[in-house]
Amino acid sequence: MTSDTSTPTPVSVEHRGIIYTGEVIRTESWHSSHGQPLKGDAYFRVVFLENTSAVFPRSLHDHRIAVYVPGERSVELERAEASIRSMREAMGTYATDSDTFDLLSAETHEIEDHAVDAWAASFRSGHLIAAPSLDVSLQEIFADGYWSTWAERIGKLLLERAYPSTPVRAELLQIPIRPESGAPVIFNAAVGHRGDAGHDDSTAFALDSFGPALGLSSSLAPRVTDLSKSEVAQRISSMVNDGWPPSDIGHALAHEMGLTYPLATAYLLLWISVGRHSVRLRPGHGLLQRDGTPLETDSIGPDDARSLRWPLGLGERLETLSEADAPTAADPYLAALAGPVSQDDDIQAAALRRIGELQDDLPQVARSLTRLATTQRKQDLPRELALLHQIATADSVDAALAAARRGTHTPAVFVATMTLWQAWANSDSDASALADLSDWLAAATIDEASGEAFTEHDLLTERLQAPRLLTSPHEWAALVETGHLFQHRYATAYLRQHREYHAKVGTLAHAVDTAWRKAKALDRLNSLPALGEPVGVGLPALAEEMRNAVMACGTEREIADVEAAPMCPTCGMPRRLQQMSII
Repeated sequence: MTSDTSTPTPVSVEHRGIIYTGEVIRTESWHSSHGQPLKGDAYFRVVFLENTSAVFPRSLHDHRIAVYVPGERSVELERAEASIRSMREAMGTYATDSDTFDLLSAETHEIEDHAVDAWAASFRSGHLIAAPSLDVSLQEIFADGYWSTWAERIGKLLLERAYPSTPVRAELLQIPIRPESGAPVIFNAAVGHRGDAGHDDSTAFALDSFGPALGLSSSLAPRVTDLSKSEVAQRISSMVNDGWPPSDIGHALAHEMGLTYPLATAYLLLWISVGRHSVRLRPGHGLLQRDGTPLETDSIGPDDARSLRWPLGLGERLETLSEADAPTAADPYLAALAGPVSQDDDIQAAALRRIGELQDDLPQVARSLTRLATTQRKQDLPRELALLHQIATADSVDAALAAARRGTHTPAVFVATMTLWQAWANSDSDASALADLSDWLAAATIDEASGEAFTEHDLLTERLQAPRLLTSPHEWAALVETGHLFQHRYATAYLRQHREYHAKVGTLAHAVDTAWRKAKALDRLNSLPALGEPVGVGLPALAEEMRNAVMACGTEREIADVEAAPMCPTCGMPRRLQQMSII
């Protein structure tokens, strides 16, 4: 097998009328990066490991990832791979002899075909790991085919589980949608763009092929139908009104709803173009008009959206999204902070009251988060944490509110930051528990020979060092629980090894004490001149030194004691746990 841990190979799978692109990684052994969440235009990941590795489902941070761990390699596979190596060496030797090279090449193809069958047969004895697990038959996955075929079958299962339904009505599609090429045509057709010559056959084709499935019009009326009632439009409106950053909205449409980024961009543009919404662009957005000239404005409305050249990475270019006809408060910051209020309520008073309630918890939250950040050895703290310190140390509620507004700049960022502060406050005890867990893991020394225990200790430490941990409080409770389970299993194994170790030390101590007594008795013989010159003069001192060094630990510890402090405070032994099974 050829290993490549750095460059995933793309593979495409059709699911519910959309052609999704995924990643296939073939590598010698497991690395934690393989379990990181998917991003960009990759909607599933299949990892084939060459060697048996300890891969825990909890190390997979996206339910669209599957890892194949091989079983025992068959004798047939070993023979087939050896034959391939020999034939390729022979081909290299006879590369200048065309007749011999052609003959060897034909034989090599036969051997490779046999190797493919041997690989498939060998793979049926392995394990497919996903979180949650997939209900799958390896006999069916590896019945025939090769790497891409196996990856497509596994990718299909992951997509079926991730997206049991999508906003696209697949039964109305004439052909599957390939988003990267289909989405721009769909948008152009939907807004009535006919190309530079005034007509474009692809417009009618796109609307007839994809329009009904996407909730758009047909070629007889190339315009956008009422999207306000569609599932996607309602989801966009909900996220906009909740203050989501545009980049997060794009990610949710692409990955949570399964639209992919190109289709998410098309829906966002259509959502804007129906006339009820407005957009503020980031500085240096780089958007172009259809004629190729730069879009000079920093905001776009319906007409601007319809005149845009198809943009790449739209969500990253947007500063804010808003509904143009939505009721606006005199101060959107205060309204966002205050939350839902009645018409008779005073928004500023409600906002001050809410931040006052939150400020009571913020000093403790700031301390807990700073400690957690310290355990991560971070040099650059998240902007939200630095701002939290300003809020927590403000002299008054008015000053706290003013600092919050200065530090967030826009209503959307303000809402997102407030949401994060609230989540931090709700998860404050988990932040402290994670900091304790980090200190505990640093003190627990586990030898690499411990196998699964070493691997899980390493994975837990790595998750606590993840850059996104501080801004992901929704993940803390599960991570705390995972840590507690590991501590309990470690404590059980540690106490067993501590007891067994010192039982052997006690036996050794008794033997050394006996040897010391014998050495003292023999040393008395050196005082008798009749026996000649003294011998073994230094033996009693050496025996006494050994007697003092070999001492069994009598400290009785409980599981709870080890869960609080991983090493024995009396003997500090054993310093390293070897061959420790905690499963």
